[in-house]
Amino acid sequence: MRVGTCFTDDVGARAAALMGQELVSFAINGDAGSTYPAGTVCTEACTASPGDIVISHMNRPGGGTAPGYARKVPALKARGYKFRTLSQVIGATTSPPTSWVTIEYGSQGAEAVGVQRVLHLTADGIFGPITQAAVKAYQGSHHSVPDGIVGPLTAHTMGLA
Repeated sequence: MRVGTCFTDDVGARAAALMGQELVSFAINGDAGSTYPAGTVCTEACTASPGDIVISHMNRPGGGTAPGYARKVPALKARGYKFRTLSQVIGATTSPPTSWVTIEYGSQGAEAVGVQRVLHLTADGIFGPITQAAVKAYQGSHHSVPDGIVGPLTAHTMGLA
């Protein structure tokens, strides 16, 4: 993964999958690496929809991030918004079992059938290009890195694990 751009290539995604991990990304760059002034942080971060991941740098004193959030958070909380760190969400909503076998392009079997059924595909048990494309689309719509690999977290969000 290239941290500066949050780009992950297929090698990085495969390495994470082999370790039983999945990659997640963000939907909104709330502060452009702590370079936005407070007003822009307010505008950018407040475009989030439910479930979006907003990346921001609260650990940069003197930047506009903390003042930008300080302006908007009380009003958003009053409107019912809830704020969580990524570790709170993943820890609270995912506990992927170690029994899930990570599958990807070329895999065959019952796990592939389960994925295909969730994605409303022909359930032939062969994880081919159509299944891979559908998995990537599913991952992208669920704010996960669309790598086309069904590891424990993707399987969990699909209701398979």
